[in-house]
This record gives sequence, C-alpha cells and structure tokens, in this order.
Amino acid sequence: MYKSPLGDLRKSVDEITSYQDSALAKMTKLISKNHPRYIEKYQELGIDIASIDTLKKLESLPVTEKMELVTTPEKFRLKPERDSSDEYVIWDIVYTAGTSSSPTPIYQTSYDFRGILLAQIRMAEIRGMSNKSRIMNLYPITTHPHGAWLRANHAAAALGCAITSGMSGRDFGSFELTRKTSEIVDLTIHTDPTTLWGVPSYIREVLSQIDQKGLKLPNLDMIAVSGEPCTAAMRESLTELAESVSNTKVIVSDSLGASELQCGLVECTIGAGFHNPAPELFLLEALDEHGKRVPEGEIGSLAITHLDRRGTVLLRYLLGDKVQITYQNCENCGRGGGRIV
Repeated sequence: MYKSPLGDLRKSVDEITSYQDSALAKMTKLISKNHPRYIEKYQELGIDIASIDTLKKLESLPVTEKMELVTTPEKFRLKPERDSSDEYVIWDIVYTAGTSSSPTPIYQTSYDFRGILLAQIRMAEIRGMSNKSRIMNLYPITTHPHGAWLRANHAAAALGCAITSGMSGRDFGSFELTRKTSEIVDLTIHTDPTTLWGVPSYIREVLSQIDQKGLKLPNLDMIAVSGEPCTAAMRESLTELAESVSNTKVIVSDSLGASELQCGLVECTIGAGFHNPAPELFLLEALDEHGKRVPEGEIGSLAITHLDRRGTVLLRYLLGDKVQITYQNCENCGRGGGRIV
C-alpha cells in the first residue's frame, strides 16, 4: 500500500546510511534558514550547520538537552518555507509525558503526519499486525493530548484495520464521555479483538475482569504495550491471563516510545531488539558523556536526530535512556535501520 525509498527496511547498512546522509543534508539546510533555536545556538558556537551533511559529521554537533526544549519549545519549530507552505500547516500538537518536567508541546505539521503514518504502518508490520487485525485501544483520554491514544487510532487507519477505543480516562467540565472499566470490558467482549493495545497495568485489569466473569476473547493473539515498563513478571502475568481467555497463543509485544518521535521502537520477536521503524525520519545514537558515539553494541545515552521533519525538529536530542545500539540487519527479520538490543 505505501511507498518509501527504504521499502520494507530489508536494505544493507550502506544503503540505509547513504539515504540518511542525504536526508540529513536536506534537514540541516532547512535548519540553517528556519530553526530559531539552532540558528542562535550554532552561531554562538561558530558552527555552520548547513555543512553537517553526513552522519559522520553529525557527531561534531553538541547534544541537545531536554531542558532546552522544555524552556523554549516554540524555538524548536521550523519557520515555514515560502514555497512549501502546505508542508508546514500544523496538523496536531501532543505533549511529552512530563515525568521529569511540565508537559512540553511537540508540533506535527501536515508533512510530519504523513511520516507518522509511515512509522505506524512499519511498527504494526514489525509486530505482526495486518489489515485483518481488530484492535481494542485501551489507552486513556488524557488532559494533555498524548501520542499513545491518538497514534493507535492512526495506526489502524493507515493499516486499514478495525479499531475500537475503550475511552477510559478522567472527565472534567461539562462533558462526560469516558467509560468505566466494567463498560470497557463489555465493549471488548462485544468487538472480539485480536489485539489489545495500551498500558500493561490497565490491560491486565481488563483481562482480569474478563477472566473473573468467565468470558472469552477467542481470537485474541496479541497484547501491544507501552507507556510504562513491562517487566518479566508483568509479561508473564499478561500472557497467562490472555491465554486463559483466548483460544490461541498470545504474544506480548513491548514498545519503547517517545513523544518526540510520535512512534515506538518495537520487536519483531522477543529478544531480537527494538527496531527503528522509520530510519527515513530519525536516527538513533548511543553517546558517551562527551557526546561521542560509543562503539556499536556498547552502552551509551540514547539520542535522537530528526532527519525529515517540519514541525518540532531536534538534533542529537538526549532522551536519557541507557541503551546498546546495533545498526546491523536483524538476524530474525532482516530489517535494518538501527535497533536497541
């Protein structure tokens, strides 16, 4: 259905790197003209950002700390190019989770949203979803717009599969639209999903109530989780509950998500590593305390670089997680583009 220069990601390391070099060169040219924060920052440091046109040269740039974005989020938005104004129309705004600071807006343009749809299709494919999937979206409606609830619905739209939203969360004001867990359980039984998608602890609560009532989800074969750690104990609990109400084997598919990416890194099979689903759109790096890439496979701080964006754009942005990254193709599925292992 979709077309992309990197296809299904079964490309060599050199092919993917070459494409990313080209994308970065275009991105840094836009940044040099239209990015308020980086123009200001790199002028002070005497760096010609437009000359950073390969991944190798990218390493010479200083990292972007989270507090830079938190304190001046508007300065991280690209100003529109006069001849490409349609690409810069604001499509939506989501907010970071705010675990270490106040929620911070991340801007998506019409152009970015198309990229997000590509990333969501790839995530689904890597996990094993298809247009035959039936998804129950168990993420809550939050006070600040958050990517999880939104992007699950968008993933289904891009895949062409059915989805139902549980609509949990907190009501406020004059509008009472959310559902109680008991109502969500009834809705889940009624729609007979193949996939439950949400936060692990809430999915476990829904499954527990279904099990306690002696009800069944006969076609359930996947639990897709993100939003909180899915420990080995949680994975075991979810698998046991799911298989007690299903007629099939159930996979628990974890995801490492970030609001700054508007997608998650996902596994093709447990233990294979968390794949970058859209290396056309962003680069993963593991850095030492000096901002230098650690040797492949060694532990470093996770940083992301946007390669093809028009709203909020970040270069070498430190997410803070300690990770090991490989750029070699996955031995299980053959995909490249970078994995956290």
